[in-house]
Amino acid sequence: MPGYSNGRMLEDLCLQTVKDTSVMLHVEKFMAGLKEDKDIIYPKEESKAKLRVFLSVMPEIANSIGIAAQKGYLEFGHEMLTDLCNFLKELAK
Repeated sequence: MPGYSNGRMLEDLCLQTVKDTSVMLHVEKFMAGLKEDKDIIYPKEESKAKLRVFLSVMPEIANSIGIAAQKGYLEFGHEMLTDLCNFLKELAK
């Protein structure tokens, strides 16, 4: 994924744009609780699950990254997205 070497999915990059929000603090606590519960099968795609939990507490339904972007729930002006935006602009040429 252009712009983020620690992840392999768009969700990883999107989560970086909201990582310092109070909502993400609660998401991290929730996910940690799930991981500790032996009766729950923890999601294989942790980033996708975290983003869904994050989006589930937004004022209006946003069941995709595109809708979340339209509603302003993710910081698409964040510096973490610069390389990705440049990559997409190059593809569009």
